[in-house]
Amino acid sequence: MINIGILGATGYAANQLVSILLKHKNVKISKLYSLTAEKKDVSFKYPSFYKILDMKYSGVENYPDDCDLIFACLPSGESELYAEKAIAKGLKFIDVGSDFRLKDEQINLKWYKKSFRNKDLHKQAVYGISELNAEQIKSANLIANPGCYPTSAILALAPILSENLTINTPIIIDSKSGLTGSGKRPTESSHFVNANENFTPYSIGSHRHLPEIEQALSEIAGEYIQAVFTPHLLPINRGILSSIYVNCDKEFELSKIHKIYEEFYKDKKFVRLLPLGQTVDIRQVQNSNFVNLSLHKSENTLIIMSAIDNMIKGAAGQAIQNMNLMFGFDEEEGLDLFPNSF
Repeated sequence: MINIGILGATGYAANQLVSILLKHKNVKISKLYSLTAEKKDVSFKYPSFYKILDMKYSGVENYPDDCDLIFACLPSGESELYAEKAIAKGLKFIDVGSDFRLKDEQINLKWYKKSFRNKDLHKQAVYGISELNAEQIKSANLIANPGCYPTSAILALAPILSENLTINTPIIIDSKSGLTGSGKRPTESSHFVNANENFTPYSIGSHRHLPEIEQALSEIAGEYIQAVFTPHLLPINRGILSSIYVNCDKEFELSKIHKIYEEFYKDKKFVRLLPLGQTVDIRQVQNSNFVNLSLHKSENTLIIMSAIDNMIKGAAGQAIQNMNLMFGFDEEEGLDLFPNSF
């Protein structure tokens, strides 16, 4: 049994973490750290936990007390100091935020306006996309949990890039997310009257997940992979649907590509490749840790459709999958979550 602490415990990702961890047989939630709700009951912020989780939020004065692992669900630039303190005390640390995702300090400075506080700490960080980096994750003390959009794109593209097939770049990634992807703090675009019955692109050509996507895809391919990434807001609570277009040098047989994907993910429970002729949608994965993929073609263009729940596979679920790998638990423990059927 390990003791868990969660930083930024009043946010959406932290709330999702708590919901899943409560059913995990190998962990105990020890501390819920919050600077905005210190000493308040958890059920004050989230009434759904009333008579289920009898805890109060803690301040960070004694951080990281009584914990074996810290999940950080903090805004960009706020995790690094806490990670440094946790690692110094021999704890493991999973950053659900963005502080450790980019390996190049200059790229991080460009996109997040932050230099690395502790360069050695960044060298230790393992990019926690569970299906691809499991062996590294098992021996890691510090995990950079991937972003939600990158998760949907990287898992969709990994098999084709691993095959060293000749493709033309840029790869086009057109993604749509539910409103929880923009965080709990309201913005003009997430305001109900602007989001309801609407469909809006944003951060066109300038979203912070673009360098993360390109970094991961380039590592898989062994060469620089350029992507064009456009995110959109859907008027739903959760879920991401990505439409990805890969232009190949020549026409191909879709059945052969499908077999490549089947082989690549044959032992990965949380990646579900649909049979040819079927198409993913968000409802197939909502409230689950699954990523669903479907493959299509138009002449010499491979079209990959990817669907995930942005709060689970795109955040809390993947973080717990990484925790399971780090501590030698069953990778699926606590994640037997089933999608909505209607």
